[in-house]
Amino acid sequence: MLKADQTATLFHQFGIDLSSVQVEQVQTYARLLLKWNLKMNLTRVVEEKRVYQEHFAESFGLSRFLPHPCTKVLDVGSGAGFPGLVLGILLPDLSLALVESSSKKALFLNEVIRALGMGGNVRVFQDRFEQIAPNFEGVFDAATLRGVKLSGELIGHLCAVLRPGGRLITITGSARAGGLRGAPSSIHWIRDEETRTGSNRVVLIGEKRST
Repeated sequence: MLKADQTATLFHQFGIDLSSVQVEQVQTYARLLLKWNLKMNLTRVVEEKRVYQEHFAESFGLSRFLPHPCTKVLDVGSGAGFPGLVLGILLPDLSLALVESSSKKALFLNEVIRALGMGGNVRVFQDRFEQIAPNFEGVFDAATLRGVKLSGELIGHLCAVLRPGGRLITITGSARAGGLRGAPSSIHWIRDEETRTGSNRVVLIGEKRST
């Protein structure tokens, strides 16, 4: 494993400055990810530096697109916790809801939350998002997704749980982003840009329409 100062330097190269506590949390998270990955499919990336770059740095980068103010964030299809749980490390005052339908992945998320001492502000919902969305109408300032295919139905559910002017932030392939921008939607897509981590993915940012 990289030393703490090496880890901090790596993230600094992507414009992300972490405290010593946050570096320790990231390292603990990465160790758990690679350990659990031996038994279940959490990531295809298993080299430590690539894990930090492709998973953690990419997730940290979404903080630039959160609305202001932002206190409640929903992460749909959390999987191994990217980007939602990682945003919780960077912004510990966020109230986070992580939605993951896989019981094994939900168990992993809860183990990471326990190990990092984040239980006060983070809750895992082991269910399909469509099933629980009616319970959260107008609750969230932002919703994040990474590698989740956005259908018209899913966008409708996401809009329902966002407050007026709330943001939908998704990491997706560039071709998929183009298709979303051109499709009629209750989301107004305001911008997109390439991730800073060297992947071929883009961050697509939209806001809930007022009407």
